[in-house]
Amino acid sequence: MELRQQLINDIEVLPEHTLRAISVIVKEIVKPSMSWSNPNAETLAAIAEVEEMEKNPSLGKSYTDVGLMMKELLE
Repeated sequence: MELRQQLINDIEVLPEHTLRAISVIVKEIVKPSMSWSNPNAETLAAIAEVEEMEKNPSLGKSYTDVGLMMKELLE
């Protein structure tokens, strides 16, 4: 039996309150992964900015040391 059919068979015998709980869990798992495939306008702008900086490094500072980067950001 394939996994999809096995899951359907398992779900069909569950009580309503258990189905609601499973539904909440599945939505929480699927929702974040779906949001990655549809970035919002702010994220798209940030991606475009980074791509432009990669083409023209003089537009921004780059770091090879995360500690130094964080120190400068927090100053």
